Amino acid sequence: MIVEDDAETADRLVHFVQSNGGEAVGPFACTREALAVVREHPDVDSVMVGADLQGDLALPLVRQLERRHVSIIWIIGHDGRFVAADGEGDALVYRLAGDPHNVMRVSLAH
Repeated sequence: MIVEDDAETADRLVHFVQSNGGEAVGPFACTREALAVVREHPDVDSVMVGADLQGDLALPLVRQLERRHVSIIWIIGHDGRFVAADGEGDALVYRLAGDPHNVMRVSLAH
């Protein structure tokens, strides 16, 4: 499931997930929409949440996912806490929720 309010980033995430053999649900622009869908789709196994959507609005979604043991992947981005390295123009950085040391850089260039 992809929760991202920037249309271009959301499109790139969908492409990334699908090109790596995954099935993308969404994207959803807000966590409230995503929470409703998570409750209806027990087969969701991971959620990518935009870095700017990690605030209080995301807490109900996170709690619901934790109860179901769903992996949560935060999209940090190049202007987030983990800055992209030189030459990573379109790179985003993923961090598994709850583990600030588990960082993975992924290029989302089309």
